[in-house]
Formats: sequence, structure tokens, C-alpha cells
Amino acid sequence: LRDWLDGAGAALPLLHGDHAAALDVPAPLADLFDGAFERGTLELSGDKFPELGRLRRECAQLRASIMSRVESMLSDPELRPALADGGWEERDGRFVLPVVPTYKRTVGIVHDASRSGR
Repeated sequence: LRDWLDGAGAALPLLHGDHAAALDVPAPLADLFDGAFERGTLELSGDKFPELGRLRRECAQLRASIMSRVESMLSDPELRPALADGGWEERDGRFVLPVVPTYKRTVGIVHDASRSGR
């Protein structure tokens, strides 16, 4: 922060020089923030916080596993007659397979229905 403020002195005169002393950040806090965000984003760094990086990788693996399962369901000849439109959607973080109305009681859980009944 100090380096950034020193470089921005002309543009931010009130945050430069004597006024900058009021912004002194304790060393442990400065160390925590150094490299805390992915470059060019507001996303926390998976390198700086290894547990976060591990959890992100685990989420990506789980999503890939779910996608594989969804694709296998879409190509299952026994389920094909019950599925409408031959595709899937993601709504509010859930994977949704549109179901033909006549099968809605036998296929799974119906979370919502469109105006067409699917």
C-alpha cells in the first residue's frame, strides 16, 4: 500500500507525504494482503491461500463429475422418452433436466414447472 501511495502522490496529494503516516499498516496485516488477490481480479489467490486453491480444484472436479453424469443421463435410452428438449440447464446452481409432464412423477424431483408444463 505504501509503495502504491508513493507512486500515486501527485494524483492523491492528501494520501501522500505526512498524511500517509496515518495509513501505516501493521507488518503482519501487510504480509497477509501481499499477493492475497489474483492479479487483475478481486478473487482471493489460491496460491496465497492453499486451502482455498484446494477447495476450488475440488469444486471443479465435482462439477466435471456432475456434468459427466448429466451427459450420461441425456444419452440413456431408457430416460430419453422422459426428457424434454434433449438438453439441460443450470438454474440457481442446480442442473436441470427438463422432463415431459407425463413423466414428472416417475423420474425424480420436480422443483419447478414452466408455462408449457415442463
